[in-house]
Formats: sequence, C-alpha cells, structure tokens
Amino acid sequence: MALANDELTIGKNHACNGKRVDITMRKVNTLLSVDEEADWQNYLKYINIDIKFVKEKRLNLLPKYNRIVFELNKCRDELLSLKQAKLDVVT
Repeated sequence: MALANDELTIGKNHACNGKRVDITMRKVNTLLSVDEEADWQNYLKYINIDIKFVKEKRLNLLPKYNRIVFELNKCRDELLSLKQAKLDVVT
C-alpha cells in the first residue's frame, strides 16, 4: 500500500484483515522560519542558553556518575572476595 505524498495519516480502514500493510515514513526537518536579523539573533540566543544549561547539568551529573561507578566497582570487588572466601571454605 502506498501513501500519497499529501496523505498525512493512515487508519485502520486502510488495511484489510489478514493483509499486510507497508508503511513508509520520512522525517522532515523544518527549521524555524526567520525573516529578520533580530529574529535570528533571538533564536541563536535561546539556543546558546539551552546549550549552556545542558553543559552545566552534565558537569553536575558527572561527579555523581563517577561516585556511583566507584561504589559499583567496590561492591563488585567485595562480592568477588566473598565468593573466593566461600570457595576456600568449601575446598
């Protein structure tokens, strides 16, 4: 089944029971339509603020991530040593 270029939706009524339906989707990226230089400056300013926010959040999360990885490795090492001690007792 082929969709027309101008058809944006497909519903249950497009397919019959027991029939296979091929659906093709395409992603269309539409950049903000900006006509004036001032609009571009505002748009770029907002993008820059968002990038700074994401970078700050990432920097705040990085120490937490490193601490969790350290704890995980420490617990893994303790578990391995306990398993080894159990094997030593059994043998």
